[in-house]
Amino acid sequence: MSRLIQAGRRPDLILESSELAGLHIYLSLSLLCRAFSRDEGDHWWRLSRAYAEDYAGEWDRLTLNYDADEDSVVDAGERDTVAERPELIR
Repeated sequence: MSRLIQAGRRPDLILESSELAGLHIYLSLSLLCRAFSRDEGDHWWRLSRAYAEDYAGEWDRLTLNYDADEDSVVDAGERDTVAERPELIR
């Protein structure tokens, strides 16, 4: 959620939290594989990087039903994209 906040978005204004499911799955898998990794370049490290790339791609394609005016309705122009691509660091 901090990435949304850094992009200037309030998580509580997202009307469909399911839009974030794929994003959370890829990030979780990337972090889990990284935890199993013992060395850069091993199987788990490569798998972690692959999931991190999937996460970044999912972030790039992310659009949200975002209720900017807080009226509980997505009006024209309120379907929005997230501004910045995330960076994962070890």
